[in-house]
Amino acid sequence: MYEALLSPVDTSPRLLIIDDENEITEMLQNFFRHRGYPHVMVTQTGAQALAFAQEHTFDVVITDLRMPDIDGLSLAQQLRTQQPDIEVLILTGYATIETVVEALRTRSVFDYLLKPLAFMDELEIAVQKAFRYQQMRNQNRLLQEETQRMNQRLSDRVREQTYALQKAYDELHEMSRLKDQFLSNISHELQSPITPLEGYIQLFLEGELGELPTEHQHILSTMEVCVQRLRKQIDNILFLSHLSGEKVELMIDEFFLHDTLYNLEKIFSFPLQQKKQQIIFQTLAQNASVLGDIQQISKILIICLDNAIKFGYENSPIFIKTQNLSGSTLQSRLKYPLDVHQRLFNYLPEELDPQARYLEVLMEDRGKGIPDTQLESIFESFYQVDGSVTREAGGLGIGLSIARKIIAAHHSMLYLESQEQVGTIVSFVLPVAH
Repeated sequence: MYEALLSPVDTSPRLLIIDDENEITEMLQNFFRHRGYPHVMVTQTGAQALAFAQEHTFDVVITDLRMPDIDGLSLAQQLRTQQPDIEVLILTGYATIETVVEALRTRSVFDYLLKPLAFMDELEIAVQKAFRYQQMRNQNRLLQEETQRMNQRLSDRVREQTYALQKAYDELHEMSRLKDQFLSNISHELQSPITPLEGYIQLFLEGELGELPTEHQHILSTMEVCVQRLRKQIDNILFLSHLSGEKVELMIDEFFLHDTLYNLEKIFSFPLQQKKQQIIFQTLAQNASVLGDIQQISKILIICLDNAIKFGYENSPIFIKTQNLSGSTLQSRLKYPLDVHQRLFNYLPEELDPQARYLEVLMEDRGKGIPDTQLESIFESFYQVDGSVTREAGGLGIGLSIARKIIAAHHSMLYLESQEQVGTIVSFVLPVAH
């Protein structure tokens, strides 16, 4: 593209020579034609020169300063009005300093040459300089015009792409809103029939509606577990829908974390027995008082332990431990600088006091693990490592998404490390209460 702009079509300038002395015009015409300039026209008057300029295009004009009908400076200005790209050389023996300065200042004349010329080569050099200057100026103008066109095309393309991206964003936002609305509506609809089911099952199991055979009690107990599982999934969907539309509301208070951790064993006693798994508490920081919303932190722990049980091997241990961290240690673990974390994720406070104390909670299972390529995707809503209908572990794939949103509201992060066929470690930190 640019090479075509920078290559002149003809390397020989088209010359117009003007002088009221016929001998001079003939001599100059013969000189330039002898030097290989095929396009040379001559005239003895300014009026005829202006007439030629209306019919022909010239690159360089050589004119005498004093003409019988018009002076060389006025002629130069009129010629440049007709053809702005013309460069004018003036031959004279009468030029004053003032005349030269004025002509060069107004850019009507490229150069002055004094008569008589000592060497004709001097005139040819001046013509070549004027011609090269004209070509450079024209090429620069063409480049500027092409640059403007390219900038305009780029601007149009950016505007089109911006519009397309904005449209796609708006569509995705609307789809997300409709999804959240659908989840909320269907969850509320499912809650209505579950409530009487739970009530009647409880009445039957407690004998309020008459004694039942042992076999029937066992069936009702199984039904109760299934209904509770369904209730938990519905509650999670409702909670996720709430998190998508609003900021997580926290009731920050001081509480003993190890009490909450020990309660997990009671909550999950049945599924732990089913898979013959055991929770092993390691180096728990006794009387570790932390700051957070105990209800929401409990939800995170329940989600993480539920995953550890589901994806852990049978007869395998699940390790839970806590350890103290300083602010400086925590900052050294960050993948990005602190200010970048704050801008991108809003997960951590703007400043970490190196002397501040934090408590890290780690939960480790021995199980299938998660492929490296899916470690980030695992936090997306409804994402399953094994998304097939024949997968062994149930669930909707929203637990870790909920957990990350909750811990983010605490200005902390949920860390996940995993190795396939070995197991997974999930951890997060909370500030220690003073």
